[in-house]
Amino acid sequence: MIFQAIITVPKDSKNTSLQDKVILPMGFITSPVISNIIFRKLDILIQKFCSNSNITYTRYADDMLFSSSKDINYVHSENFINQIAVLLSTMNFKLNKAKTIKEKHTISLNGYTIQYSEFYNSNIGIAAHETVTNEFRISNKKIKIINKMLYMIGKKKTSKNILKELFDYQLNISDFKYPIKNNGTLSEYYNDQLLNKLTGYRSYLLSFIKFDRVYRCTQKKTLNKYLKLIDSIDKIIEKQL
Repeated sequence: MIFQAIITVPKDSKNTSLQDKVILPMGFITSPVISNIIFRKLDILIQKFCSNSNITYTRYADDMLFSSSKDINYVHSENFINQIAVLLSTMNFKLNKAKTIKEKHTISLNGYTIQYSEFYNSNIGIAAHETVTNEFRISNKKIKIINKMLYMIGKKKTSKNILKELFDYQLNISDFKYPIKNNGTLSEYYNDQLLNKLTGYRSYLLSFIKFDRVYRCTQKKTLNKYLKLIDSIDKIIEKQL
C-alpha cells in the first residue's frame, strides 16, 4: 500500500476528476523503474522459458521483444505466444494480441528499426556476405517526418501549419494562464514549439551516433545521413526560423 501511495496520484489531488481514484501517471521517467519492480517475478519466469528455447527476451516497460536466430521458427508460433500469455496470467496480466508483431529480418518498434538481411546467390549456392545489411537505426517513418519538416521550413511554411500537418498540433487558447493579446505573440509561441521539436529530433539523431560509437551497430552511410540532417537542423536553429 505504501508503494502504491508513492507512485499514484494522491486521492486529495486538486484535480477533482482524479479524487478517490487510483491512477498511475503515464510517461513519467519513473515508469521503467516501476515496471522493473512489478515485472521482476515475470522477467525471471519468461527469461528461463526463453533460454530453454534459445530465444532472447528483452523488455522496456510493458513492451516485450523476443528474438532468435533465423533457424528457430518457434518464436513465431502460436504455441510460443500462448505460453507467454500463460506466464503473464500468473500475475493477472493479459497479452495484447492486437499489438503483437511478427517479423523476419527487419522489425520496427516505437521509432526504431532493427534489420538483418542477407542476399542469397542461387548461382553459387552460398550467401553473399558482402551484401549483408545489419544495423540498428531510426525508422523510415521518423526520418520521413524530419525530412518533411525541414522541407516545409525551407518552403517558408508557417510554424503553425507545420505543427498542425505533421503533429496534429492543437492549440487551445484557454490553456494559457494569461490571455494572448496579439497574433505576433501567438506566432512566437508556435515558433518556439517548432524549435523545441527540431531540438528534440537533433538530440534523437545524435543519440544514435553516440550509441554507435560504443556498439558499432549502424552502417556508415546511415550515420552520414543523420549527420547531414543534424547539420540542416543546426542551420535552422541558428537562424531561429
